[in-house]
Amino acid sequence: MKKYLSIYKTLSGMNFSELVSFRANLINSLISNLVWGTFSILLIVVLTSKTPEVFGWTRYELFLLFGIYNIYMGLFYVFFSRSFERFSQIIHLGELDFVLVKPIDSQFLMSFRYVNHPAFLRVIVGTIFSAWVLSQMGVAVTAQSLLLMVLLLVCGIAVMYGIWYIFLTCLIWWTNLTNLVGLLYEMNGLTRYPGQMFQGISGLLFYSIFPLTLVITTPAQTLVNKVNYLNIALVAFFAVLFISISRSFWKFALKFYSSASS
Repeated sequence: MKKYLSIYKTLSGMNFSELVSFRANLINSLISNLVWGTFSILLIVVLTSKTPEVFGWTRYELFLLFGIYNIYMGLFYVFFSRSFERFSQIIHLGELDFVLVKPIDSQFLMSFRYVNHPAFLRVIVGTIFSAWVLSQMGVAVTAQSLLLMVLLLVCGIAVMYGIWYIFLTCLIWWTNLTNLVGLLYEMNGLTRYPGQMFQGISGLLFYSIFPLTLVITTPAQTLVNKVNYLNIALVAFFAVLFISISRSFWKFALKFYSSASS
């Protein structure tokens, strides 16, 4: 573990040095992350301007849901987005050969090779907005609910990571499927809404989206003292399940990988 933390620290430092070397790109990245974080919040303001409640969620509870969504997406983008966006290119061009011959775990390097530092601004926006919403609701955040929120946050990121990695592993067989990342981003975007709104859709699509909506709605409910222990258990279960499947599926898929030299 210490070895991989040291490697990640080095990779993060390299990415940050590259980022600050091109200041125009840094400024553009910061602005785009700030705009997207703010836009997602303004969207729910517009959607709830004419109705006090949606699927049993009050306006401020929906505000909180969007704040939590920004925190989750910000962290996911910081740690994984850039690496996952390059997944198809690395496999299609045979660059995976160089990953596999390195003396470190290939899944680790494919997941953490690139870091999107500016996306942390979205986390800050989501945190500040969530704190403001809670103050407007008159909700006092206890140490217990805050700790539970952090644990759910870790499990939720693990669920998102596992689902993404399972899908992206399919690129071993279909290397030209470059629009897969775009599809996954759209799927992530659906999690900003209450899970109840998807109950009327077809079974397969609902169960594909359900774990992702659950990891966003459960922390929001926890912070407003609407603790659902079944949902908490499901989030933890899905975290272990999808991480395990992504690991096993990656090892299985590598058996079918044809290197650039073969």
